[in-house]
Amino acid sequence: MDSTAGNVKALIPAAGRGTRLAGLSGGGSKELIRLGPRTMIEHCLSMVLDSGVSEVAVVISHGKEAVRRAVEGLWAARGPASGRLEFLYQHRPLGVAEAMRLGVRFGGDDPLAVVMPDNLLLGGPPALGRMIAVYRLVRSEVIGVIELDAAAARLFGNVGLIELEPHAPVVPLRVLSLSPKGAGRLRPRGNGLFYKGFIGVIYLPGWPERIDGLVPNFQGELDDTDLVQALIRESRLWAAPLEGRGFDVGNPDGLEAARAALNGAITGEA
Repeated sequence: MDSTAGNVKALIPAAGRGTRLAGLSGGGSKELIRLGPRTMIEHCLSMVLDSGVSEVAVVISHGKEAVRRAVEGLWAARGPASGRLEFLYQHRPLGVAEAMRLGVRFGGDDPLAVVMPDNLLLGGPPALGRMIAVYRLVRSEVIGVIELDAAAARLFGNVGLIELEPHAPVVPLRVLSLSPKGAGRLRPRGNGLFYKGFIGVIYLPGWPERIDGLVPNFQGELDDTDLVQALIRESRLWAAPLEGRGFDVGNPDGLEAARAALNGAITGEA
């Protein structure tokens, strides 16, 4: 596979406790829960590879060696011959921004896409590929964005509601606001369509210094949404509209909906 992503690298945080899915994972890693023919982590890595990215780091914790084996198996089958795969170990699950800290050397002076393994996009082109295309246009930080209706809000965790600048004849659009991480399900404003951050963010070099200034959130974690909000305040964050249907497979309702959609696609009922 030839790389089409230029110098964009990808980091996949997969060291978390997965508490929202504890009842479904049987005490194992949520990243190994199956959705159709693949596990959650295999869906994520396949999307990254399909986007043309050839340098990938996966953040795991001790005790998640089964996740490592799954990633290594898929990489052996599909990874580019000249690619690079690394595993970074997070000793305690203290948030995505803390996981990013482990990737400072891996990221180096290149743009780094932080890709969430529990965000699944079905029916559209590779999500990270779309984000990279927008990055090439704006040469600034980019976040993936999906459009949802109010009925879908129950399928998502309570984070990442996005406000975009008014639509202009020329796209992409800047992001004006993003809601912080909260408890429970997503709470949209009103009953109409709304935007949500999805898949992840492409960061330009310089993000490690931003992490140094973060304070833990209500869960005691260093939250990557604080990084995103800082970029918004500086008018540096752009939206990459993603095509397809998005699922938060890190919560039970979203996981069930994704499985139903995948089963329908396999049986021809979707």
